Amino acid sequence: MKDRIKDIGKERFRENWGMATTDFDYHVWFRNQKDKGVLLGNISEMTKFYRDEDKLPQVVRDKRKSLGKHLVYLQETIVHYRQNLRLNKVVLEPFWGRIWSIRNTFRFNIARYLDYLDGSKEKHVAVDAQGNLCQLNIPKTYHLDVVVSYSFIGSGRKKKILGFDAARLIMNKNGLLRIEKC
Repeated sequence: MKDRIKDIGKERFRENWGMATTDFDYHVWFRNQKDKGVLLGNISEMTKFYRDEDKLPQVVRDKRKSLGKHLVYLQETIVHYRQNLRLNKVVLEPFWGRIWSIRNTFRFNIARYLDYLDGSKEKHVAVDAQGNLCQLNIPKTYHLDVVVSYSFIGSGRKKKILGFDAARLIMNKNGLLRIEKC
């Protein structure tokens, strides 16, 4: 009961504060042997979980409109992860000029979610070649759709969407089976 109360409290806190508070903040430093270090920028990460259709990010709602109604599941949870990278251009521009691209690796550890999945087999009834009913144990799979939106916020504080990447991770209780590029 205490865990449920704690979960409800966390959910209410997240709903009220939204993506305004960060989960993690990191400073990116450049250090050499002569200097104490130069702050190049900082990275902040935020995670929010959605179940309510109205609170989903616009990119997810647009993607759902393009899918058929039979592909949208009611028992799903949307994990909205956001990473902000703020660069200290006063320090960076004199050395490298204007920075036009950033290479970043997005890592999402699904191992901690695998424990919550059901067993790896699902029972189905089918008709065999002789017309008899038979029971089949079919591997149970889960789909994790990943949509990555790239954007840029310039000096005018206006957000500009640069592009999207989308992939579907297909997994079972034992781990990742394959990745389909959307």
